[in-house]
Amino acid sequence: MKRILLIVGVWMSACASQSINLRASAVPTALGRFLSGEIDPDHDRWTECRRVEVPDEGALIVNLRQSNPQAQLELRVYGDGTVPLTTGDSAKGARVDDVHHGSYWVAVIGKNSEATRFEESIVYKPADPEKGGGPERTQAGAREVAELDGARLAGTVDYSAMKRTQWWKLRRVAGGALSLRFAKDAPAGVTAEVFMPGVASEKVDPLAGWKRDVSPPGDYYVRVTANEAGDRGDYTLSVTYSLGDLCANGGEACRGEAPEELKVPSDNRTSEVDASKGNAFHWYKLQAPQKGKVLIAFRVLGKAGKLRAEVMSGPDAEEGERIAGTLTRDIGASGVLFVRISAPLKGAGGKYAIAETFQPATVIAAKIVEDDRRCQLSVGAGSVQGVHAGMAATIVSISGTILGQAVVDESFSQLSKVRMLGNCTAVGKDAAQIETP
Repeated sequence: MKRILLIVGVWMSACASQSINLRASAVPTALGRFLSGEIDPDHDRWTECRRVEVPDEGALIVNLRQSNPQAQLELRVYGDGTVPLTTGDSAKGARVDDVHHGSYWVAVIGKNSEATRFEESIVYKPADPEKGGGPERTQAGAREVAELDGARLAGTVDYSAMKRTQWWKLRRVAGGALSLRFAKDAPAGVTAEVFMPGVASEKVDPLAGWKRDVSPPGDYYVRVTANEAGDRGDYTLSVTYSLGDLCANGGEACRGEAPEELKVPSDNRTSEVDASKGNAFHWYKLQAPQKGKVLIAFRVLGKAGKLRAEVMSGPDAEEGERIAGTLTRDIGASGVLFVRISAPLKGAGGKYAIAETFQPATVIAAKIVEDDRRCQLSVGAGSVQGVHAGMAATIVSISGTILGQAVVDESFSQLSKVRMLGNCTAVGKDAAQIETP
């Protein structure tokens, strides 16, 4: 026994001298990993030394677990000097609270003749665990995620790498149900927390996730954190949305309570409907002065998708007659017609244009078949259709825009001669609306 202890004493003196046994034999080691080692005095393995690189100010924490409880092990942590900064053992570990950027050496020393295997972890705890993070380390710099069902929040948090926290921002425009769930099991030591408008924050359960059946409109923040020194992990949170109040931001025209008025004899409007923005519908109302026909033209602008335009019997109707490009509709005795533009589905929304032209029932619509460019027009309606000389007419374009006034000079069975009054050079003449007595 004395011979063995003498050897240990000689080695300890040599290790403290730094020149050979410590720095020369130390194995470069990454921080934060569990490392396996062995002390075996029978084969002259009295120690294992490791070198770690500390990136910044903070603390160095060493933990040790040994397989043989009879073995006596000592931990030593060295800086640049020959005297240990601290010592410890497998029961209490070792800790240095004022490390700085640079190299440090950790030695595991056998102190009796018992052999043992051991596991060792060397963890760096930075003084500022957020120092290496990007803008998203604060709530003000949160990464904003589009309000799309199936969106994913993916990243990496690492306490010891000074990237402890990442913030995400989810903007709810219309409200509705909202849930988050780790795509895989949450990494050990990594937690996620949801911060909601006007209420206390809530944790995302590692297995069950987090859900709110009713989430009011507003900004929701998700904070993902590595909890303690040595904790790190790659994470993915999947987001599930469902639509809430489809008219939260659409006003009365969205609900049909006060439809937007379309003017007669013609009108053009552009607007937007979007379920995710709380304006999934837009209602229009045409109040005609008398019975007649109305031509409605609808088109989607840009990359809008899944929009639907319908002529409705009233604001309480659930479905109507779909407008696929253009639609001509008689206006009944009430003289009222409703149009609903909708985007009620997830992912639906965008801008559109709608145009209407009203034609009274007492007007005979006749297509222009010839224009002599000198104010004389030939139109495709005559005495058979009830057209007679002396009737007044309005000349319109294909879109219903009024281009000028005219009068019928001559009427034949299927044809009439119409003379424009005033400006005869207007372009785009398409039809004559001939007024019957």
